[in-house]
Amino acid sequence: TQKPSGTVDERIWSNSRFRICLRVQDKQDSRDMLHKPDASYITRAGRAYLQVGNDEVFEEFQSGYSGAEYIPGKDRESRSVFLIGKDGREIQISGESGQRKQKSETETQLQALIREIAGQAKKEHIPKSRILWQPVLPAHLILADLESGQTETDIKFHIRTAIMGLYDDPARQEQGILKLVFPDAGHTAVYGMAGTGKSTFLQTMLCSLVQNCSPRQLQFYVLDYSDGKLEAFSGAPHCGGVVNEADIEKADRFFHMLEQIIEERRQMRKKERGGRKRDMTVILVILDNYLGFQEKTEGKYEDKLVRLSREGAAYSVFLILSASGTGNGGIPFLIGENIHTAICLEMNDKFKYAEMLHVSRVPVLPEPGIRGRGITCVDGRILEFQTAMTDDDGNREKIEEHCAKVDAEWKEERARQIPSIPDNPVLADLKGTEEY
Repeated sequence: TQKPSGTVDERIWSNSRFRICLRVQDKQDSRDMLHKPDASYITRAGRAYLQVGNDEVFEEFQSGYSGAEYIPGKDRESRSVFLIGKDGREIQISGESGQRKQKSETETQLQALIREIAGQAKKEHIPKSRILWQPVLPAHLILADLESGQTETDIKFHIRTAIMGLYDDPARQEQGILKLVFPDAGHTAVYGMAGTGKSTFLQTMLCSLVQNCSPRQLQFYVLDYSDGKLEAFSGAPHCGGVVNEADIEKADRFFHMLEQIIEERRQMRKKERGGRKRDMTVILVILDNYLGFQEKTEGKYEDKLVRLSREGAAYSVFLILSASGTGNGGIPFLIGENIHTAICLEMNDKFKYAEMLHVSRVPVLPEPGIRGRGITCVDGRILEFQTAMTDDDGNREKIEEHCAKVDAEWKEERARQIPSIPDNPVLADLKGTEEY
């Protein structure tokens, strides 16, 4: 400690047998450490007093300096004296000739010692000691790298699993894969400021679900009122359609169809009373940029979304929303109270994290300025995580190609499509729809 007063009390002093004191600021600091003023008179750097017990040993000593330049084969480093001339140049007046070496280019004695010890340990096959903490979370992750570490058993056990990124758990000294497992995740909200990676998070989620799930297990509908990143998934067999701000009528048809699906499932559950319940296909309604959706639709569908947040989970229909927060300019409180999983990316107010996660306080905040960095609840604890990206640059064309490949390989029933009227309708097209 720099200031012994208030830190080294009588109880600590009496239970400490060995005490080392370098130069301190005043006599009182020296008395607090050694019960003597001697350490306040020290003038040389590295000079110190060693006290053992109650003055069983009390000696002054000079500590060594390990930051000096390491010169192999040389016991001592020669010293040179330089005189600074009027023009600022160095003039050597004693010692070895030549310019002084830049410190940054040399290896210190401590570095050389560590290198030699590490080399000998490797030669003797001595294992490394356990690391007390994991390395910091990377700022850039690729989804394929995380999925490659998952075994087939992991994927089969969680058949509706989205691999999202990497979380850090310092208390348990481990890092693990952040996953969203449906239907356990329930209604989900992704919060964060503009440019923090909300659309990227949803893009990664959909890419992982398309890769790991079949359309029999999970289907989704996209309401993309952000930058259009999610439109690339329209070609997947899991996708029943994409609605954007340019097609208001399509939004009407979508919500009408969604009400029909829920009513069909309600009737199916009524017939199953007292019997074994069938496993329903999970349907995700993904709404990117809730504020933009409300502004473009003038709040027309808010009541439908509130009802869906209350009733949808019973019929395996879940909302996945992205917004800056809750309340004014964000997700309404009537929907927010039904959110089961909250994902918090960087926010402009540190007190909002606790509000979004429904806790009294958060033990950790996401590192600022890193896109995709956030916090969420993992096994009942708030942990920091880093979102994975679909590839190095989130290329839309690659996502479209992947979805087209999955669509070509899937030969069974696809997601029910949002009803639409083709420009040149023919009877064959109408016969292919469920409504026909």
